[in-house]
This record gives sequence, C-alpha cells and structure tokens, in this order.
Amino acid sequence: MEDDESERDGRNSDADSDCVDTLCAGKHTAGGFDADSTLDDLLLRFCYFLATEEYEDGIPRSTLLVYFSRILGISADGSTFERSVHYTPKLSGLIYCIRLIVLESTLPRFAHSHIGWEARPRHGQLNTLNRIRQEKMCLGSQAPMGELLSLRNYGRAFSRSDGPSFRVDWSEDGHEVSWDDFCLSMAQFRQIGYSALESAASSCNRLMYGWQPRCDLEQIRDRLSNNAEGYSFVSDPANGLLEAYLELSRRACLATVDGLMTDSSWDKDAVRRYLTMCDVLRQEIMELVHLKGG
Repeated sequence: MEDDESERDGRNSDADSDCVDTLCAGKHTAGGFDADSTLDDLLLRFCYFLATEEYEDGIPRSTLLVYFSRILGISADGSTFERSVHYTPKLSGLIYCIRLIVLESTLPRFAHSHIGWEARPRHGQLNTLNRIRQEKMCLGSQAPMGELLSLRNYGRAFSRSDGPSFRVDWSEDGHEVSWDDFCLSMAQFRQIGYSALESAASSCNRLMYGWQPRCDLEQIRDRLSNNAEGYSFVSDPANGLLEAYLELSRRACLATVDGLMTDSSWDKDAVRRYLTMCDVLRQEIMELVHLKGG
C-alpha cells in the first residue's frame, strides 16, 4: 500500500490550480455561491503545508513556522527578547494548533471537496495517523513540530533558573489582588462564576429550543449501585425521561429558526453547528464545576 502522505502531496499539487480557478470563477452550488467553504478548504490546505513543510538542507529556520516562532520570542516593543516563561506558552499554542491541523487534514471528519480531501475512513484510522505522525509530528522530525518541541523543552528547562514570572500583591483591605499591570477584585472574581452560569443557561436554552420539560431535579432518581449495561437516570422509568428525546427531536426538526431540517432533509451545516454548541455547553458545565462546585 502506498503511503497516504505521498498520495496527499500529489493530489494537493493537482488541486491547487483547480481550487483557485473555482474560487475566482465563482462556482455555484445548489444553494448558491459557495465561497466561504472554498476559502475554508484553501486555508486548511495552506495551514497543512505550513505545518508539514520540510527543512531545506536540514535547517529548521528555512520553514515559515519556525521562522515565525523566532519572531514570537521578541518583546512587543522590539527592544529585547521574551523571558522563557513567556515564550514557551506561545510555542505550546503553535504546537497545539499544528496537531489540530494535521489531525483534521489526515483524518477529516467531513470531506473537503474543494481540495479533493475525502472524509476519514471508518477503519484503519490509527495506521493512517501514525504514518504522518512519525514523519512530521515527533521530536527530531524534519518538520516545524520537531524544532518547536525542542525549543519548548529547552525553554522549560531554562525557566527553572529564571526566577518567578510575576509577583502577586494584595491590597491592604484584602479585596483586590494585582500582578504585572492587572488587578482583580473579589467582586469581579465572583462575577466570573455568575457569567459562566448565565452563558451555560443560555447555551442550554438554545440547544433545547426553549423547551423546559416538567422535571423536578430534586426528585430525579439515579441508582449509582446499578451497574447493569445501558442503565442511566434517563432510562429509569421513575424519572419519566425515557421518551423526552422524541419531543426535543421534534422541536429541533420543526423549528423555523436554527432548525435541523430543511425541505424534509437534514441541514448539514445546522447539524454541525448544533453539535458544536453541545461541545461548548459541556465546556461551560465543566467551568461551572470548577468555579461553583466548592
């Protein structure tokens, strides 16, 4: 079997001119001009090139991302270099983004038709990912990730002898804490939890399409000792939630605003937005657990 990476590089070269021609010519789809998705696909392909660009003559700084990472090490006013404790988080951000880009490019959840990338297969995903990971994403690889990992490791080791990154001072009345050029009062700190609660409630209301089932949370029964396969408090008959999802599905499909169906078929973009909102709500709930959970 040929290496998937070689195949992708080949088809990327062939797809470049086609994608640009499509964008410039204003290709139309059944729903009208599809410029946004075309630009998204082209941007993804460009980011993938940056993330996997090979060193020239084995020199890391010959790649655009490594060159850019050196610029991040200069202070905002250009007068000095950043301390390692301030520089390594920037490298971590780059590393995280590269991993996401390579993952989406190698195993895309949905097809990127404008650049000829098909959706990920249902089987053999780990083998496909390992081929690109070993070549482009490991320490010592001839790609930006290898150099960024090395720089971050060196920066972390050096920061241990670099002193504290900032000092915290409390006001005399104990109601305000300050560091660097920032300050935070206890009232502002408490407001963080309230804002997170309001945001989570708003997200939940949108996902439920304004529906509030008649459910007394204090009366919900959840038998933690029941380890039977498939059991959850949702399926417990005593809670009356077994068929609640049917009502939510009906509302989601028939809603005139942000509904999941159009002309008796699924609206894929709306479904993706809904799934993204579900992920956002989970994150907000976890924030609440840490902020308001005692």
